[in-house]
Amino acid sequence: MIVLLILITIHILHRKWQRYWLARQHQCQPPFHLPTRDPLLGLDHLLWTQRAARSRTFLVQNEQRFARYGHTHQQRQLLTPIHEPTGPLLGQGILTTDGGSWSHTRALLRPTFAKTQIPDLSIFDSLMDDLLALIPTDGRPVDLQKLFFCYSIDSATEYLSGRCIHTLRKLQSPGAEHGEDAHVAGAFNHAQAAMQTRMRLGILRVFHRDARAKESIRACHRFVGEVIDDALGKVEEDNEILAERDRPVSLYQETIIEQTTDRTRLCDELLHILLAMKYLRYCLHESLRLHPPMPIITRFANRDTVLPVGGGLRGLDPVLVIKGTMAIGDIYAMHRRGEIFGTDALGFRPERWEDLRPESICLGQHFALTEAGYVTVCLAQKFSVLERRDCRPWQENLTMTLSSNNGTWVSLRE
Repeated sequence: MIVLLILITIHILHRKWQRYWLARQHQCQPPFHLPTRDPLLGLDHLLWTQRAARSRTFLVQNEQRFARYGHTHQQRQLLTPIHEPTGPLLGQGILTTDGGSWSHTRALLRPTFAKTQIPDLSIFDSLMDDLLALIPTDGRPVDLQKLFFCYSIDSATEYLSGRCIHTLRKLQSPGAEHGEDAHVAGAFNHAQAAMQTRMRLGILRVFHRDARAKESIRACHRFVGEVIDDALGKVEEDNEILAERDRPVSLYQETIIEQTTDRTRLCDELLHILLAMKYLRYCLHESLRLHPPMPIITRFANRDTVLPVGGGLRGLDPVLVIKGTMAIGDIYAMHRRGEIFGTDALGFRPERWEDLRPESICLGQHFALTEAGYVTVCLAQKFSVLERRDCRPWQENLTMTLSSNNGTWVSLRE
């Protein structure tokens, strides 16, 4: 036992010595440490986070923190790796893994979302009819956020599995507000919120009980399982049967069965026109800048490393990041920094993207922008008037992603 304690002590001292020399080699300085009443566990920070989340002002308050304490600061809090609290819903995927597992997952998904593999716009066109059927043309208010969510689900299932679940069509049926598809949408939102709560609680999540979250996760898994089973079932059919079917084989299925059929057919002329409309792209980028779908990113250091800036009184010196540290990036706050986006960073000005180049890091970004652009153009062609029908200020609905807590209520007229 004594020998074991000696070895452990030597290992700890050796690790501290290595970190000392790493910090000295790069001239690292510690970042600003947030004031705390609990320097041991950081429970006061946990309570602050919970209160800000319940008041739906977390992103705004966190942005104010950065403005007050600098763009890089540290705090002690009971946290755990992201894949542990999100595991019940997301498992091991591209959003919850690091290192080799992340690289393998990204390589597996990349062919599905390659720019040359974006589906024929007929998918978007057929769903557009379903969307327009749910939008009143006489000026009655409608929540576009809800309809856009269903449109995205329909297009994604059609693209990935070749089987559209037609949530938009089912919304047109009586009682659709309380039907199975409405339940799935609500379950997905609640499951995301529950995972976000688990992440904020850290290791204290073992004391948190949410029966509704468990049922919501099961509903999401049943829904996704049906889509996957349908896709895998068609994979087992031979190519002659597939050719005789009315619905086309999806790119996702072709990836599974590793077909080598040349799919270099580009999107039709409308896509080129759409992509050539620079101002439309600027508007989409500006909307994503002010309200990013994933406003918070989290990473864990799997080894001792150094960040180039963030330390010292001015935040300009390198920072030593030891193994096991959680690094949280606030995209929402970063997109509002005046030194990056100008003195009018808080305003909506699409023209700023004439001189900016957005980073393309999301595999599905091109697909999502194509879909958003197509829907925007179709709505502009169909309706001449769009008016806001909700005077309440924007309020965040922050789960694993960001949306408007009050929806997007507007009225449209031809």
